[in-house]
Amino acid sequence: MEVFFSTVFYYVIIPLIILGIAVNIHEFGHFAVAKLFGMRVEAYSFFGLGPRIWGFRRGHTDYRISAIPLGAYVKLYGDEATGPLEGKDTTAEPVPESELYELRPRWQKFLVMLGGPFMNLVLAMAIPFGGALIQGVPAVPAPVIGAVKADGAGAQAGLQVGDRIVAFNGLENPTWRDITIQAGIYPLTDHAAQRNCFCRTERRADRCGT
Repeated sequence: MEVFFSTVFYYVIIPLIILGIAVNIHEFGHFAVAKLFGMRVEAYSFFGLGPRIWGFRRGHTDYRISAIPLGAYVKLYGDEATGPLEGKDTTAEPVPESELYELRPRWQKFLVMLGGPFMNLVLAMAIPFGGALIQGVPAVPAPVIGAVKADGAGAQAGLQVGDRIVAFNGLENPTWRDITIQAGIYPLTDHAAQRNCFCRTERRADRCGT
């Protein structure tokens, strides 16, 4: 039973929450652009579809929670394209023609439609950017030698603590990952160390083993 609830939580509830957030951000884009152009917004359901079950009214817009907990929607006055999903509206208040969506120029309608996808792009960029601000960006340390095994091939080749590897096996300015891969392919024998490794410190640049 615990496995069942865990599976439902991670594979049903969590995806629905993530989808709900994405849809809400999308609908907020439509809502924001419509408000910017002064269009009459009848309802903004920030949670759910269908009939209204709770909300509050501010200005001419009803901010609500709807019955079906999937997604969100924006209802513009005069736009009945998504009416079946939004439930019936009993608003009988006359609306000036200047606020009607259906009488607006096509370019304004297009921007209202574009507002949703634009907010999805903003969300997609904001998530990694926010993560970078909170967690930081992983740094790639310079390949500076911190320790040398006394009887190893590196010591025999003349490597010293503090030397910076600026070339390895013909690869210029390698990272530690590059060096690890190259060393795995070509083990660092005495001959390889003398032939392939170029080291630099703050005071000098010389070829290893010379």
